[in-house]
Amino acid sequence: MPLVFSHMGQNTVSALFMLFLIAVIYLADRKNFQREGIFFIRRTKKGVNFINSQARKHRRFYAAFGTASVVVSLGMVGMLSILGDVKNERKKSFVFILFISAISAFVVKLSGFWYGIAFLLGGVVVASVVFLLKNALFMLIPSLKSEVVASLQFVLPLKIEGAPVFYVPLPYWLTAILVILIVHEFAHALVARAKGVPVKSVGYGFLAIIPIGFAEPDENVLNRKDMKTRLMVYGSGSFSNFVFGFLFLLAFFPFFFLFFK
Repeated sequence: MPLVFSHMGQNTVSALFMLFLIAVIYLADRKNFQREGIFFIRRTKKGVNFINSQARKHRRFYAAFGTASVVVSLGMVGMLSILGDVKNERKKSFVFILFISAISAFVVKLSGFWYGIAFLLGGVVVASVVFLLKNALFMLIPSLKSEVVASLQFVLPLKIEGAPVFYVPLPYWLTAILVILIVHEFAHALVARAKGVPVKSVGYGFLAIIPIGFAEPDENVLNRKDMKTRLMVYGSGSFSNFVFGFLFLLAFFPFFFLFFK
């Protein structure tokens, strides 16, 4: 109990700051906010022209990016959790090959032979890169290994003992949320537009003190597209965050040697 009270001051400051920030944003533009259930949403056309022009100029790139997002997303779904329950390294390799092969067969049936082959190779490559980066980080920063959280948790700037909450200091949390939302939603929009799906609006809003962002494709057009196209649009957001994180890690990798000796 004393540990809970020791966090109350910090939690109060974080919550009050978030409420203040949301109130300022809302009051400054309250005429354009809409309430939709428990969400407060602000839609805008700003940014749509940029999305249209970029998707038109680089249509092949964003289409390829969408394809890669399907390969990686399907390759990673369930893989880490499956391998996490297997202790023996040989069994891990065997289970991983079975998993990738089974999903590859499904992709072949869904989208064709070469798409399935791309998934098989892509899944192996991505998994290898993930494990190599993880081991490299553990070697550079041994303390990370003991701090890795295996269970699914909320990432919040609040410390709540006994709750599934991973605490991140407020400034880092706000920065991370902003970057994640921008990269994630613009990836959805760019891939959608490159595949012929109009983007009606982009925007942001709030769920209590949690900021949200969105890109709003034309659902009627999207639902008429084939399964592969829909998967490309849906998977591109998460894949973009993975790519951004990987590029960020590469860019700042030398600094690990300066700060973590």
